[in-house]
Amino acid sequence: IISSIVRPGGNLLDSFALNFAALSFIINHMVGIEFGAHLIEKLIENIDQLYLQSKEVKDEKPSSDDPNIHERSLVNCMNFCSFLYDLQMISSNLVCDLIRQSAQRLDEIDVEIILKLFKTCGQQIKRDDADFMKFISGEISKNASGLPKEQQSSRFKFMIETINDLKDSKRKLASAMTVELEPVKKMMKNFL
Repeated sequence: IISSIVRPGGNLLDSFALNFAALSFIINHMVGIEFGAHLIEKLIENIDQLYLQSKEVKDEKPSSDDPNIHERSLVNCMNFCSFLYDLQMISSNLVCDLIRQSAQRLDEIDVEIILKLFKTCGQQIKRDDADFMKFISGEISKNASGLPKEQQSSRFKFMIETINDLKDSKRKLASAMTVELEPVKKMMKNFL
């Protein structure tokens, strides 16, 4: 149910994604790990399916009225995933794999996903796996060298700058928008 909620065609607000992630965390804690395992499995299946659909849309003329519906749904799922990571319901390995997958294509949607994941949980990733920051920075730079200049938008350049600043500790990103995350964590402690 929750994975279908985070997959609408429109942009899902961060506060909604955070609340869905908190609800998932509470249900997982109350019901058992089977719920969390099933939710994460379905979420990753949705992400894989949406990646394939967004690639197909790029390759051929879309049949639906809105060709960006798969991309927006993909960003929503990734955002939900990043909040699950911030609430420690999933491991850094999964989030790093999602970033690595996006770093291979570096389409416009991939840049959006990488920025969203680093905005939401970049500091946490750096704390959990500092070597990954060096790896992904090098990987993106390597893949970017093969891209044509017209594909390297200002958003793309901002992504590279953000990752390098985060890697070099020049920029502190608010981990999961601390203003929103801390009250939710306090509320969850009351339930648990």
